Amino acid sequence: MITPFPPGGGTDYLARTVANKLTEFSKWTVVVDNRAGAGGTIGIAEAAKASALGYDVVMGQLDNLAVAPLLYKNLPYDVQRDLQPVALVADSPIILLTASSSPYQSLADVVAAAKAVPDSITFATAGSGTVSHPLRSCSG
Repeated sequence: MITPFPPGGGTDYLARTVANKLTEFSKWTVVVDNRAGAGGTIGIAEAAKASALGYDVVMGQLDNLAVAPLLYKNLPYDVQRDLQPVALVADSPIILLTASSSPYQSLADVVAAAKAVPDSITFATAGSGTVSHPLRSCSG
């Protein structure tokens, strides 16, 4: 099972949980192979090149299956042509949080502050090509 993100993150944890269950069910040893980088596109490209025998699966995400194809012209894979969905494993919401002591108590508060003083609001993101990528265009 190719996991297109590094060990220790949410995708890795989910992949290892699924791999353990698949091993129990199938009696085969399912190994998680982390192929991190480029917002998950490296791992997805590896899966797209894998043998058609069906022994390789990838733990894809919205990032690398829907966002990246819209952002990058020359991806080494075509989601429609090279990959076949097998199962929806998880649904993970994107949540905007701030400290309870923050002056921002709603999204409207954050937007108003960003408009009042452009570039004054910062946030963490998983990077380009990830599901939080479009948020960058919302700042200021």
